[in-house]
Amino acid sequence: MPEPGDERFFRRDQEFDACAWAFAGGIAIHCRDRWSGAPVRVFGRMRLLLEWGRHHGLDARAVRARRAPAYFDVSGTLAELLIRSCQRQAVEDRSRP
Repeated sequence: MPEPGDERFFRRDQEFDACAWAFAGGIAIHCRDRWSGAPVRVFGRMRLLLEWGRHHGLDARAVRARRAPAYFDVSGTLAELLIRSCQRQAVEDRSRP
């Protein structure tokens, strides 16, 4: 179980797990297919997601809340940074016994 606002990265095939993490109170950073140009999707409970977005310079009006959990579609420089972090975590996860 995440502490409120705990960040965790998820691969493109883990969208269900990312949503579950967000519902549990975490911030789920879902690194979708980098090569398709799809934005990174960041899921979370509304209050926590808005706080995360504010910290990263995102406009609260960009939150998508038509479905639960709410999310930001992140592109550009921030998306590239998140993708690199996601890739680093994947390498670290593979090196653990």
